Formats: sequence, structure tokens, C-alpha cells
Amino acid sequence: MKPDILRTRTIAAIVGVIVLSGLLAVVAERFISRSRSKTHSPSYNFKIKRNVQIVGNKTLIVNTVNGKIRGPAIHVRKGDKLSVLLTNELPDHGVSLHWHGFEMRESKHLDGVVGLTQCAVAPGESFLYEFVVEEVPGTYWWHGHSGMVPVGHDFIRGPLIVHPEDEDLDLDDSSTDSYTVANQITLLYQDLYPNFMGYDHPLTMGGLVRNAVPDFEGFHSGAITWTSGILNGEIQPTIDVQNGEYLFRIINGGGIFSYYFSIDGYKLIVVGTDGGPVEPYETDVVMIGTGERYDVRVHFNISGPSQNIWIRAMTPSKDQKKGVMGILRIRVDETVPHLNGVPESELIDMTRANILNCNMFEKPQYNCNSVTNLVSTLKRARLPESETHLADFLFQFVPQYGHLWSIDNGVWKQNVLPHKAMIADTFDPAKDLHPNALVLSLPFNKSVTLVIRSVTAFPHPIHLHGHKFEVLEVATRQREDCPDGRCDLLDLDKLFTTSVQKLSTRPTQGVLKDTVMVPVGGAVAIRFNTDNPGVWFLHCHLDQHMEDGQGFIVHEGGYSQSIFPEDYPSCDSTGKLQHLETADCNCFEDESLDERWRMKSSYKCSKPHLCKHVG
Repeated sequence: MKPDILRTRTIAAIVGVIVLSGLLAVVAERFISRSRSKTHSPSYNFKIKRNVQIVGNKTLIVNTVNGKIRGPAIHVRKGDKLSVLLTNELPDHGVSLHWHGFEMRESKHLDGVVGLTQCAVAPGESFLYEFVVEEVPGTYWWHGHSGMVPVGHDFIRGPLIVHPEDEDLDLDDSSTDSYTVANQITLLYQDLYPNFMGYDHPLTMGGLVRNAVPDFEGFHSGAITWTSGILNGEIQPTIDVQNGEYLFRIINGGGIFSYYFSIDGYKLIVVGTDGGPVEPYETDVVMIGTGERYDVRVHFNISGPSQNIWIRAMTPSKDQKKGVMGILRIRVDETVPHLNGVPESELIDMTRANILNCNMFEKPQYNCNSVTNLVSTLKRARLPESETHLADFLFQFVPQYGHLWSIDNGVWKQNVLPHKAMIADTFDPAKDLHPNALVLSLPFNKSVTLVIRSVTAFPHPIHLHGHKFEVLEVATRQREDCPDGRCDLLDLDKLFTTSVQKLSTRPTQGVLKDTVMVPVGGAVAIRFNTDNPGVWFLHCHLDQHMEDGQGFIVHEGGYSQSIFPEDYPSCDSTGKLQHLETADCNCFEDESLDERWRMKSSYKCSKPHLCKHVG
């Protein structure tokens, strides 16, 4: 063989080896990267502190995570092990963390509800929440669940985003604490109050004042006048995008108000709610109650180089003049600078807009569409046997009246959670369960339908821990049925389009959620499988309503647990200030009320501000 031919073949062989080595390196890197993604273990340190911060033009006492009012955004992939070390540096109250929307099937003891799954982490102590994330990819959030801290605005809350295992995102760098990852933008809304929780909220608890929102023509879900709110920790933040499609993950992380969410001039394509995917649904506006989440896709395609528009979350009042505003800055591409300044776009015409999730009356104020219009693409197993339970809650802002519940036509009670962990096998119901606690015991592996009815004059967001439930039907009322802001409790046959029994055995699946709005004076029928034994909480997600007893315990499958982590919070609260004490007393009749609202012997209250002999 000629030397030049041999030399050519040798060089070609060497080049081939180099190319092959490069290809193998790329494949190996992708394999290693994919393996890293499957073993990703995000870790966070949360220090709960109290400090004074200026928010907009307000100087506020605030309870914060790591000294900030913008809670860290947690990003995980399905299958990741999540670790959050909670350290309580508050001087006067215990804390815990709840992973809102997570079913916690393999980590029930870490659900974070003080009185059910744990005792509070006392001041000066720490606790590690560590578990494998097995949730459906979607939008969730985390927040405290140890009652209202008596001093300061509550900013112990933040986004919790679950990504698919194979999603090509770099979640191993500092972006894991970001509210924006690639073309996914998280929007966390919160309410602000004139003073702080220790002052504003007790005014509305137990009916000490009447409804402070006079505009009954609108849909309000608050008992104090809305003053302001924040988006992602700011009064009026700027959010930058460019031409193309974006996914907005919208979270109502507030304590009282619902919001009408819209983006001026753009349609919203709803693709998910409460952590579950749905078939694309086009709308102009989405009403989002506290605790609810909606994922919407928006495609930007401006013709000019740049444009500024409003991104709105307006309170559900008639005039649509109050709400949280953000500036959305759009540009054609990265070569064009963003505009500065306030947008000129005008408020959306709500009388012509399509609005999702706002059917609070049979004669609605606007063109409202029920959340049941959404179709979940996630399917749940159907169980052949079904049980039906009625959970009536009766609640009004009238003197000496509380947030009372009744299960299956039983005694109306103002629910009180125990101070010990009910999940523990050492829990003695005869000694440790408060006499006013409401407990619904459910057998294992049944299909259960709950009917939740209301007589109140504004909607309530109801949240169930440990489950995604089907929303079978939302029943509404006529405005005329609620004179003076009160509604009669209607029979079930007059609420739904068919009998509850037929609803409970309906073969088609309802949209899957974990938080649902119960309409003014109406009802909601939800269905879920009791395939996740545990001690779960069902409650109104308005902060003061939950604190005031508007909820009950779901004890599923007789579950208890005997093995806990070594650093599990102790329930010996001697000297630890883990919780606020509550009084135990009965309601008294109030002659100033008409007959249907007087307290009777079948009503049991347990909060000191409801007792005439207290203070």
C-alpha cells in the first residue's frame, strides 16, 4: 500500500475515533444529565422571622421567610426528594408548613396541619420536612398551617411548582428560587390589610361586626374592606416577556379576597387548575378564590417593537376599581429594549367578557361560566361502591354568631382542632379530642360524595387535604333568595339538576381540583376515592374563617402512625408558646336576632370572642 494512501486512512481513522468519542461524550452527558434530573434533591432553609418592612407606602409588621415578604419559589421534578428545614425565630408563636394540593400519600405525617398531623414547631426550634414528590406536575403552593400568628402580616407562603421528570429545565442552579423559569411565569397574589392580622381579622371573627362590604351587587368574599394587595412581593411589579407563548401559573395566596384575573387585550387559554391538567379552554377572565390555582397560556405577537399593558387581578366588586395591578412589558425579541412607563390600556368590559369560575348566582352579574366546564385530562379510578355525606355550613356576620358546621344534619359546631397530633397512635380521642371537634370517619377504598351547602351571602373557597376531588356540580341561587345578605338553606332537591344519589354514581368524571368555590347560598357536590388513609382537614381557606372553626376533620380508613422522625415537634408545649389557647363555652341566645338566626341548644361554640361572659 502506498504511503500516502496509508497516511490518509490513518488520519481518517483518527478523525473517526475523535468524532465517535465526541458523540459518546454527548450521549454520556445527556445520560448523566438525565440521571441527575431523576436524583435531583432540592434543599431549602426557611427561617421564620418577624421584622418591619416598607411595602409600597405602608410600614408593616411582617412575618417573613428569610427576612423577605416574597416567599421562596420551590421548583421540583416529580420523583425528586424535597428537603425544607424550617427554623422558627418568631418570639411568640409556633409554626408549621403545609404543601397545598399535595396528596402526601407516602408522607402523611408531613402534611403540616397543627392538631392533626403534627404539633407546631416552637420558637427557637427546627424541623426538617423531607419527602419524595409524587404529585402530578402542575402548580401548587406552600404556606403556614398553625393558626393566625397574632402579630404581623403573614408572608409565610410561596409557590411550589412540580415539573415533569423529563422536562428540559436547569433546576440545579439559582433559578430554582425564581418565579420565572424559561417561559413559565409564576404569579402569587396576596392581600394586604390596613393594620395587621392581630387587629383586622378578629374584627370579622365570630360575627363581632356586620359585613363591611356594602356592594351586594358584586361578588365579594371578604368581610373587611379591601385596601391593597401584592403580586410576587411587590405593589406593582414589572413582568417582562417577548413575542411567543408563555405559561402563567396563577396562585391566589391571599387570606380573604377572590380576584378576577385578566391580561388586557389577550385571551387566556386555561390548561390546568389546582395542579391538574385540563383540556384547553378559552376565556377572557378567570375568577380565582383563595387557595385556587390556574395555569393559562398566552401567545404574544405584537407588531411594533414594544408595548406595555396591564395584567390585572381585580376584586369582585361591581365597579372593578380595586385590585392588584402589574405592568406586562412586551417586546418583539431580545434585540429591542423594553418600554418604561405606565400602560395606557383600559379596563376590560366585564359585561361582554367570558368569565370562568364566577357563577355565584343564577342571574349572574356577568357572563359567568362554571368551573365544571373544564375537562380534566388526568383520569381517576372509579370505585363501584359509593357513600354520600352532607356537610352544611351556616355562617353569617351577625351578633353572637359563629362559623358553624353540621355533618349529616348533626349538631352545629364551631370546629376546634386538637393541640396534639391526631395522626399518632398514642392519641386518645376520649382525652385529646376537643368536645367541639367535628370528625367525619370514612371507610377505606370507597367512592365518597360530599355535598357542601351554604347560607352565607358571599362565596367560600373550600379546600380538602390529601385528595384531588371531582367537582360534580355547582348549584347557585337567585339574588332575591338572599335578603339582607342572608340565604335560607335549601333542600338538596331544589339545588341540583338531579338527585344527589344520581350525581354520586354519575359515570362521567368531573374536573379535578383540591379547592372549590361554594356559591352564595348554594352548594357544591364533590366526589373522591378514600384510597389515601389519613387524618385530613377540610376547611374554608379564608384565614379568619378557618381560625374561627369553619372546617372539619376527615378521618379516613382509621389511619394512625407510630413512627416519626427524631426531630418531630414535641406536643409538650410547656413554656413553648406553640399555639393560642381557646375557651370552651356554649352559645347564648340573642334576642336581637330574628327567630331563624337565634342560637339554640343545637349550636355549640368554642371561641372566647363568641361568649357573652368573656371580656
